[in-house]
Amino acid sequence: MKSAFLLLWGWLLYTSVFAQEELFRTFKVCRQSDTVHLNLPIRDIRSNRVGLFQEFFTGVFFKRVDESVLKLPTQSYKDRFLKCENCEITNYSVDILNSGRLYLKGLDLLVEPTEKTVFLTTTSQSGDTLSRLTVLLSPKMTFYLKINDKMVKIDPSIPMPDFRPEDKLYIVARAENGEKMKVVEHSLKRSGTMSCWLTPNGDLMSDGEKNSILSNPKRIIGIHITFTDENGDHEWYVNIPFFKM
Repeated sequence: MKSAFLLLWGWLLYTSVFAQEELFRTFKVCRQSDTVHLNLPIRDIRSNRVGLFQEFFTGVFFKRVDESVLKLPTQSYKDRFLKCENCEITNYSVDILNSGRLYLKGLDLLVEPTEKTVFLTTTSQSGDTLSRLTVLLSPKMTFYLKINDKMVKIDPSIPMPDFRPEDKLYIVARAENGEKMKVVEHSLKRSGTMSCWLTPNGDLMSDGEKNSILSNPKRIIGIHITFTDENGDHEWYVNIPFFKM
């Protein structure tokens, strides 16, 4: 009986600490414009159940207080306030959880180009801090497909550029100031499937990827890119559409 109690107490302590960590979590977001989008996780990364964020960022009637603050009323009529300390919340998306409750799925944040870090703080009616999310932003990025020595911007509005199986294809990530970032890995997303290729070569496209593109270019709809800054201090990832289908 004693061991069962200690096990239960240990589990409750573990989940409490984990919950505390999650509500004071850091996100890394790739910036491609002055407005950045933050997706809030809806699943618990450890148990794959309904996540803490989905339970915490809920309300019955979300309301905008001003350009930087959202009001998140609870069913017990205890208001909470989500504030971006150094940005504007231009838009937010919600979905239905249960019993008429809504949960916050994502936020569009308007951030000054000079800002590298954004802080989102949730407070109670009395001003107590309930959560604090830190968002580390990459420089404003553009991504290219390099075919031998030719650079083509990855753009879903233009057709896939021509290349031969023997050509060398690379994924290139450049910051707005011209700095070349290191591509750690990339993967191509195919239509009609959740599968993708993970390439240990990082920026270099494999023969399998090239052959798949050449055999059916309209099937490749997106690309996932993981990249780091010059010193490797921070790592970001982005999912963007590939070339025009």
